Amino acid sequence: MADTKAPSTSATRLPYLLIAAAYSSLLAFGAADSSRSTLFPDIVRGLSLSDAAGSLLFTASAVGTILGSQMAPRALRSFGMVGTQRACLLIMALAVLGLAAVRGITDLLAVSFVFGTAAGMVAVTQNLLVEYAAPPAWRQRALSGLHSCYGLACLGAPLLVNLLRSMGWGWRAIAATFAVWPALFAMLSLTARPDPMAPAPDKVDSGPLPPKAAWWLPAVASCGVMVELLVSTRITLRLERAGVSPEHAAYGLSAFFAGLFVSRAIMGVLHAPMKLKTLLGACLGAACCCYVLSWVHSPWWLVAVGVVIGPFFPSMVTLAAERFGKDLPRVLARIIACVSTSLAIANWLFGVVSDHWGIEHAMLLGVAIAALGMGLLLGERDTR
Repeated sequence: MADTKAPSTSATRLPYLLIAAAYSSLLAFGAADSSRSTLFPDIVRGLSLSDAAGSLLFTASAVGTILGSQMAPRALRSFGMVGTQRACLLIMALAVLGLAAVRGITDLLAVSFVFGTAAGMVAVTQNLLVEYAAPPAWRQRALSGLHSCYGLACLGAPLLVNLLRSMGWGWRAIAATFAVWPALFAMLSLTARPDPMAPAPDKVDSGPLPPKAAWWLPAVASCGVMVELLVSTRITLRLERAGVSPEHAAYGLSAFFAGLFVSRAIMGVLHAPMKLKTLLGACLGAACCCYVLSWVHSPWWLVAVGVVIGPFFPSMVTLAAERFGKDLPRVLARIIACVSTSLAIANWLFGVVSDHWGIEHAMLLGVAIAALGMGLLLGERDTR
């Protein structure tokens, strides 16, 4: 006879706790990551680095993220979703604390690599937690809500940096402050028990991924994320080079993340107004226009990229879940690895172009990347 016992209160609360754990992890990561972007000009000046050398901070993080994303599926099967996430947040906190103590380029690359490794694993776990816990009817909105947390955290981080600057804090002390958030949210995740495990190794399909999951989807995702991160990591430096004060440049970064947060929050409440593939193309096309306007008119147009690119990544994760649900952990790991590889190359190339022709010309890489993403979307025939 089937067991008719009502589910326990803890079982009823578990999905909400898991979603809260995913949201809190992205809040922590967003605050830590945005603090590095806001402090980037200070780090370059403080360590007497060129643009190309300073860009290696983001390249090292991207290389670490590749490693972390590939380690994630095995870690999930061994330690569970929340357990893996908790450990990675603590490692992330140590890496941010290490940033405050760096003395040269070697130290900077080491802590950036560790930060990226932890971030790569967290990126996989938080999306899987929402996919696992959210009912199908509002899974897309839950994913949009998840990624709006990144915009919310990054909106507050530059404001806090400015506040601490106004109090006379140096960039090292400010960086150390941001190590608190990943550690705090790691402790809060202790409430999400029991911890769901990923499928056992003998139950996981280890065959090759479908071609579109193996290269097309990761390539499109890479284009969208690069379009976003080229702005979020460089807008303060771009504005300062245009004569804007560091304080106002930090406000520009906050405005960028405010747009990112608002657009993702709206998508968390409303259903997508068009097919997901069409929405992805519209995001890239609008971002391309903003990049061009930032070159021909004013660098402040880069702020608008946050509004138009915001829905891109949560919609991409939803598309991956719709098309390749049973392979989602491996598809997400492939997407994050591809994104990180692309970012490592783009950050290196950006630094070289910036050193030789100026940061205003280097930002035009965003136009080429957005155009490539739109080409990949237009060339794909299957619209399931």
